[in-house]
Amino acid sequence: MTKREHYQSHIDGIRAIAVLVVIVNHLNPAWMPAGYLGVDMFFVISGYVISLSLWVRSDWSLKEFLLDFYQRRVKRLVPALAFAISFAGVMACLVVPDPAENLRTGVAALFGVSNFVLYASASDYFATSIQSNIFAHTWSLGVEEQFYLIFPLIFWFATRAEDKRRAVLWVISGVSLLSFAAFVWLYPSDPGEMYFLSPIRFWEMGAGALAFVLEKYLRVENNRKFISCSALLAIGVLVLLLAVPSRNSASLIVAVVPLTAWIIVAAKYNPALVRVMNVNVVQHIGLTSYSLYLWHWIFIVLARWTFGVKESTFFWILLATFILAEISYRCVERPIRKGQFKNPIKIGVALNVLIALIFIYVAPQFKNNFLALEGKLLQSPNAFVDMNGLSFARTCVVDDKTRPMKEDTFRNCTLEPKSLDLPTVWGMGDSHAGHLQAMLVSLYEQTGVGVHLIETPGNHFPPAGRKSIPREKILKEVESRMRPGDIFLLSRLYLDRDGEGVVEDLNLWVKEVQAVAKKLEEKGVSVVVVGPPPMFDFVYKSTCAGFFFSDDKCSIPRERVKRRIEPVEKSLASAADEQKNLHFFSSFGVICPVTQAQCSPIEEDTFMYRDRDHLNLYGASRLTPAFQRFLTDHGLLH
Repeated sequence: MTKREHYQSHIDGIRAIAVLVVIVNHLNPAWMPAGYLGVDMFFVISGYVISLSLWVRSDWSLKEFLLDFYQRRVKRLVPALAFAISFAGVMACLVVPDPAENLRTGVAALFGVSNFVLYASASDYFATSIQSNIFAHTWSLGVEEQFYLIFPLIFWFATRAEDKRRAVLWVISGVSLLSFAAFVWLYPSDPGEMYFLSPIRFWEMGAGALAFVLEKYLRVENNRKFISCSALLAIGVLVLLLAVPSRNSASLIVAVVPLTAWIIVAAKYNPALVRVMNVNVVQHIGLTSYSLYLWHWIFIVLARWTFGVKESTFFWILLATFILAEISYRCVERPIRKGQFKNPIKIGVALNVLIALIFIYVAPQFKNNFLALEGKLLQSPNAFVDMNGLSFARTCVVDDKTRPMKEDTFRNCTLEPKSLDLPTVWGMGDSHAGHLQAMLVSLYEQTGVGVHLIETPGNHFPPAGRKSIPREKILKEVESRMRPGDIFLLSRLYLDRDGEGVVEDLNLWVKEVQAVAKKLEEKGVSVVVVGPPPMFDFVYKSTCAGFFFSDDKCSIPRERVKRRIEPVEKSLASAADEQKNLHFFSSFGVICPVTQAQCSPIEEDTFMYRDRDHLNLYGASRLTPAFQRFLTDHGLLH
């Protein structure tokens, strides 16, 4: 049977849907919240198409069967992938400050194991580290390639049975069921990391394979109208699932996979759907979907590192994506697929090895990249100043894992007051207390007050139900050293990083702060709570540099920032009114004064932030004069 005889054009229409929803989701998740599940649609399509291809060759010998399959897969996947990875690797060396992690993923992608590399590095698919990795999207290719390693062998042996259709059905069902059981068991425990594991993804390609086998049992003539209508309904439900926000990605996957499988089987019996899917533009997007998938993420990540991913840049990202995808399809992918090569597998492996060696031995020379956008265009101070001659980040940041509390940690993270009549400011909390370190050190240098600060990342104080052994040790030591007149300084992450609201436990936390203040009132200790500074939208500081699109930097309207911060400040101010020794200091009004219409992370060509919501030493030092006046005005510093 020739390719034309088993080619089904409507599948390219489904590919077009899958790649478009992925691109839209990656550009702006709000437009297509579950669009990332277009990758799961591709898995199902692959299972169906591969089964169709293997079925027509199932009477071949095992050697011919496997050799033909792998040669076709290499010619289909490797050239376009090698081209895209080579380009992206060069660009990563130019714009990414330290491209090592990106390049490691790129090398792994060349050999179909980038999903395991991402999993081993404990990367969360939905985390910022993934969003900045130019090769992160290749995880799905790794899953497919690992599927291709074992599936043809299973398929061929199953077709040796007398009733090969029934044998293939039972074998694929068994393997898929095991994979699905692993998915149900493991995926909910940590969707971010489990997202990458191929064994718990095989059932999705198995669903496509089962669709191919079960289609042979389908009685079309007696049920054509039902099949036709159900295909249309399935597409409607699928689009709805992709467009509606949901936090339960596991349930969505379980729904999207069978829907896609049924659409593949049934859509060709709906004349209206076939006409739509056979429109030239739709067909071409489907035919170039592999190249579009490869290139869209590359340009999105490059945009994140340069001019930003926002409405004003969407057009340029899409334009670059479609141009490079078209070049890749016409000049690389299609010619090589149609070409005759003596040993395509050897050529493909050799090409990938060559690119990998270049990445491993040459690319590291560009650790300080050519463009160095952040360093050249804007001053970007460090996060902290040294404390007692030691690095604050290495000495005074402790957690329950890799940064333990040591015997000398407390001493090294304390600056004693310069005279006995001066108070000590005891700072405590998560990284949003830690980012005030430069303010406290500056206060010590200017007034002589004692300061102490040990940051416990991800663990604020009071705990609001969370437990942290290091923080409990620190608190016990602080309480034993406090004197009347001292100040207990608290801050935390207040704003929801994934939305426009505040953290869920804010009200509980404020009540606990009041309880702490009441307890410390007996010791003559005052409590000062520092409110949140503005939280910005940028992911990487280089997008604020103005190197490209200089009229659209990272500033945001002050009114918008005020709407987010105002509920927090009102809650803290109200708590301070109710408790005599509790005081509230607003950092928002200092970092973004009321005289400004826009809030910016930059002041006089210098970043005040180390990332979108943490101040660096420059930004924290900017708070010192206002904080000193605040302490004096409230009678806490004389």
